[in-house]
Amino acid sequence: MIRINLLPLAERQPKWRTARIFCTLIFLVLGAFLSVWGYFQFMLVHTERNLEEAKNRHQLLRPSRDAMLAANAKQQGIDAKENVLIAITRERTSWYAVLTQLGAKTPSELWFTDLTTDKNVLKLTGMAKSTPDLATYMRKLEQDDLFAEPTLVKAERDIATFATKFDITLKIKGR
Repeated sequence: MIRINLLPLAERQPKWRTARIFCTLIFLVLGAFLSVWGYFQFMLVHTERNLEEAKNRHQLLRPSRDAMLAANAKQQGIDAKENVLIAITRERTSWYAVLTQLGAKTPSELWFTDLTTDKNVLKLTGMAKSTPDLATYMRKLEQDDLFAEPTLVKAERDIATFATKFDITLKIKGR
């Protein structure tokens, strides 16, 4: 049905009443607020769930974390001991290095019959083909950086073997 309103404009009823418009606006604003409130409630529940999952994962990883901390503490102890050992090793010369150096400096005209140590002192007993060979060897020992204060304690000529028997004491540097 078609409605025709022939009343003058001043007396005509408006198409949209103010109350109707006001109610519509209130419902729209209320709907917007409810949507925003619902979104934030959803985000709150979702965040709480994620937080609870993270707490559970953290609790599950606690034994591994404790084991890792204990292993780190042990490793630091081992590293500290290793650093002390390295510092001591740098300060001290090994017997292998001492004997290698001694062997490198010893000519074929000399041979040792006894080698003893007393802390930093090395006592060499041996024989040389001749006294000049022994003197040359003593000069080599004096020039060496590893040995300090080489002292010829005794040197005597053996009539049976025609060799020179000797006793030498050496102090070892860095030992």
